Amino acid sequence: FSCPFNLKSQYTVFNLYYKDRMGKQVIIDANNQTFILRTNIGNSITYGLESYLDFIIHNSPKFRWSVFTASSFMKGKYLNGDVTNGIENVSVDGNLLPGVPQVISRNGFLFKTNKWSATLQYSYTSSFYSDPLNIEFAENGTVGLVPSYGILDFNTSLIVTDFLVLKGSLS
Repeated sequence: FSCPFNLKSQYTVFNLYYKDRMGKQVIIDANNQTFILRTNIGNSITYGLESYLDFIIHNSPKFRWSVFTASSFMKGKYLNGDVTNGIENVSVDGNLLPGVPQVISRNGFLFKTNKWSATLQYSYTSSFYSDPLNIEFAENGTVGLVPSYGILDFNTSLIVTDFLVLKGSLS
């Protein structure tokens, strides 16, 4: 089987163990006063796969045309730990890590000549939690599930002279 494309690829598999993550806990002192303390709250693990694929459809001295994808697939979760819910400390064992989307993907087309290039790219980020308690929704908007989103970008550049390059983008 002969592939008509020149394929460049790179893969990275990773596993990150994070000991003594920072978080907030409720502490009651000797005078029975309640305080919120920022301290070590537990341990977490994140594992995933990052990949880059570049399908070079045409590559000559006159122009290059390719299709690419750069994607990450991750899962980060608490192995153990306790954080405050505002009143008391509760377990976050097994909860997903805040700020860690499970999918981030950048996909697009590149066309390039000696003087001009253009890229059309779609970027996608899956939903993720903004807090260790994995709250779906809060009326005050300070915590909750951050919804997935996608962005379509077009970028172009033109080399006018050795000292002048015109660039533009549209999202």
